[in-house]
Amino acid sequence: MKILFLFLVAFALQFMNAIAGNVQVTINCIKSEKLSVKLLLQDYLDFEDKGVLRDSSLIVNNNCKLNDTFSTSALYYIDIDNVRVIESLYLEPGDSLHIEIARDSILYSGSRSLENQCFIDLNNVVYRDDDYYNRILSCNQEDLMKFMFNEMNKRIDFTKRYFSGEMINPKIMSYLMEQIEYSTARNIIYYLYNLKEKKSLKIDYDKLLSRLSMISLTKKVESLPNDIFKCYIFDYVNLLVKRDLADSMSIDDKFKNSKSIFSLMFEKAINTFDKDIVSYVGSYIIYRMIKEKSDSITLQKANIMLKTLSDKDCSKYLLPVIRLLDKKTSFLIDDLPDFELIDNNGNTVKLSGFKGKYVILDFWGTWCPPCLEEIKHMKTIQENNPQLCDSIVFIYLAMEHNNKQVWEKFISKKKLNGHHIYLENGWQNDLSKMYMINDAPHYILINKNGKIESPNFYFPSDKRFVEYLNNVLNIKK
Repeated sequence: MKILFLFLVAFALQFMNAIAGNVQVTINCIKSEKLSVKLLLQDYLDFEDKGVLRDSSLIVNNNCKLNDTFSTSALYYIDIDNVRVIESLYLEPGDSLHIEIARDSILYSGSRSLENQCFIDLNNVVYRDDDYYNRILSCNQEDLMKFMFNEMNKRIDFTKRYFSGEMINPKIMSYLMEQIEYSTARNIIYYLYNLKEKKSLKIDYDKLLSRLSMISLTKKVESLPNDIFKCYIFDYVNLLVKRDLADSMSIDDKFKNSKSIFSLMFEKAINTFDKDIVSYVGSYIIYRMIKEKSDSITLQKANIMLKTLSDKDCSKYLLPVIRLLDKKTSFLIDDLPDFELIDNNGNTVKLSGFKGKYVILDFWGTWCPPCLEEIKHMKTIQENNPQLCDSIVFIYLAMEHNNKQVWEKFISKKKLNGHHIYLENGWQNDLSKMYMINDAPHYILINKNGKIESPNFYFPSDKRFVEYLNNVLNIKK
């Protein structure tokens, strides 16, 4: 009787764990010891695709264990030492999954191994085609449509065959089908973006956009997050706006004489989609706008857009936008975060010590091609504008990863005027986080009072970089 009682207790505990959503992931990894491993939940409210941290551990003896409690099926990321190793990990309540991570392969065993192995194999077998995008751009329109949809059907057939005879959650099958459809739609957009002549651009838009809308404009925001849907719907709205602009004048001229691209995209989304999609894509458009430019005028526009969504009862996905808006607003109003660091010459650089001068912070990296291109322009500016450069303090903050010798060699060769500071851990460096840096290169202009004048200053390649500085410094040219 006692044995029966213990068996029933054990069974009840196991059943309750499954209902409560306990999931367990064990990892065997050949990577170095004591690297951090993170289990991150994917969430529709995570516009950065960083994931919501659910558990973390260290690799010890090439092994680690991660746990989470979740009430329904979910998608996760796996990061090792802040590098994304697994983009999509599907788990259901009660699952126990083992992952073998080698240098060039990932293998699953245990619960949900088939579904997760499909992510890997679908990518390896079908998506890896180095000539794919070249073939897209070399096609005429009729051949393009055949090629695109043949490729899409090939991927769908592969996925269906993969699960032939297996009982899987319809939700994950739906997710995989959506991934394939959205990637096809984004490739069509890629084709349209790369058309050169406005005449053919307009003709192709009219024919191809109808096929795009057939793919996924009827989609509702589902419980399983889908990053490709987010990117697709954003690109699709962008495409609709550019089609409208191409009808009357060049896109560049239209932008100079009209609203920002984000304002136009927001209006287009409001007038095109149903309430559910407007809630999502409208919020994401505002978020991207604030991320790209966070001056006071842009933040005012963001507040107006937020009110529009609220008035239309489309506020379901506004939380990440409100959080970012609050951060950016306080960043402009509050005292600037100070720092005290050592530059390449061993000098102490304290930001607050430069009050009375304009300061430009340049967040960059030797690994970043656009950064290297802008440095060429910065060098030219310094050579051609000595008076301007004597009036400004330049601080170059290199966001690197175990790359100090390369950085030292580079700055020694370029000989840029200013203070060069090495920031280890790249985006995860404390200073990068403090200044909310999410892109590179990124320039911040600080005025003589030690306040931020522009959190997203012009690139050196933009003629407004020099024009603006000459104006505030009263330098006559």
